[in-house]
Amino acid sequence: MTTPSNPGLATMIFSPPGRTTKKPMPLKDYLKKQGKKRISRWRKRYFLQTDETLYYFTSHNDIARGPTGFINLTMITEVKIVDENKGLFDLVTDGRTYRLQICEESELTLQQWIQGIKAWLEYFEFRKQLQARVEQELEVRISFCLVRTPETNSTPTETRTHCKICTSCTLN
Repeated sequence: MTTPSNPGLATMIFSPPGRTTKKPMPLKDYLKKQGKKRISRWRKRYFLQTDETLYYFTSHNDIARGPTGFINLTMITEVKIVDENKGLFDLVTDGRTYRLQICEESELTLQQWIQGIKAWLEYFEFRKQLQARVEQELEVRISFCLVRTPETNSTPTETRTHCKICTSCTLN
């Protein structure tokens, strides 16, 4: 069994076969972003990701001024290529679709952006599943502690056998 104090073991136990559970490299590059309305202008923005958020700035020199906006990557429900020849892709959330385009200044290709975002989405999903499993395991272990204590007329042997993390048990 795994415990929160041993995340390396948790990764080994819960990692899906053939998938990496390592944190992907952060994304950063220039892209063109279309405004909220489809008839809006396209504006070149510098995108910089920090964990779950993809911030965009007027340029890389404006990072100190703060972002123009952001996209919460955990809210993305779909990543789709709109026009591969033009380098267009959409990041779809429940509330909005962000249309982005690779621009001349971009160092990353369309495929690198798509793969990078999908890698982060898989990483977030893995983290969510791992957290749920760890919480479930802790809940089961704690319920054993609450049910199998001398106060509930169970023997100390049962408590010692089943409880590994409770501070009230005689064997921790």
